[in-house]
Amino acid sequence: MSVPSEHLEEAQKLSADGLVDLFQIHLNPTGILYLKLDDTKTWQGKTYEGIGIKMGTVSRSASEEASRPTLQILNYDGLFSSFVRQGVFEKAMILRYRVLSEHVDADVNIFQREMWMVSRVAGLKKQGIQLELRTPSDGPFFVVPARMYMPPEFPTVSMQ
Repeated sequence: MSVPSEHLEEAQKLSADGLVDLFQIHLNPTGILYLKLDDTKTWQGKTYEGIGIKMGTVSRSASEEASRPTLQILNYDGLFSSFVRQGVFEKAMILRYRVLSEHVDADVNIFQREMWMVSRVAGLKKQGIQLELRTPSDGPFFVVPARMYMPPEFPTVSMQ
């Protein structure tokens, strides 16, 4: 039994091309970076620049506790160092769009979107930046609104 040649080629690649991660980094106060691992692609009218970028493990526990992944960005020749020194990455919003490769190529608007905020810059070197991320609802000053037990939803409660 012979293995198709395209299967052999796919097995030799360093990264699979089934899912493509497209990153939008909404910087403070203004500006958006559109980044993608390896090559540059255009999807939905936006050009995602190919650069070394890697997302750490994203997981959720059985009790719905979300992990705090890291995002590593290649800082070739200190490209983003001035952004870090100016505090542009502080509380920046990170959007990751997971899109099938064939949908990126055909410019089809089907995706899975995940969102994080930059909690802190965990590391800055000439070769790379490491950002620690958290979900928008996982922060020091996040407050869940209190539940109000008032009539008419709760008729046994009286207002005195």
